[in-house]
Amino acid sequence: GEWAAARGMNVLAGGAPEGDFDGDGELNLPEFVLLSNPQDRSSRPQISFTHDDVETTVEFTRAKVIGDSQAKVTWSENLTDWFDAGVVLDEVDLNADEVSVTATIPLAASGDRYFRIEVSSP
Repeated sequence: GEWAAARGMNVLAGGAPEGDFDGDGELNLPEFVLLSNPQDRSSRPQISFTHDDVETTVEFTRAKVIGDSQAKVTWSENLTDWFDAGVVLDEVDLNADEVSVTATIPLAASGDRYFRIEVSSP
């Protein structure tokens, strides 16, 4: 895709989506979608979390178009079963290439809730 080409990588050769070009433990596809640099092991996506007594908010920026890739926020109370039920997404175009994502998740009655950003390609 354009984002990969702009960083000197070919997604299909050497920088395959399921590869880890820079050896940082993060796959290339999530790095592409979350605007991190898969050629720089110190590059990390910009993700922020805020919470209050009612909800948690997860904010990040993602690439607008990376093939058919998707990024979604899921939650778990036990780190085994993951759900997207109740997650409210608000996406705002920042420019031609980037989208700001705000995900709001109600807190659990038990108080324990874990979050992750899942990146997938159909």
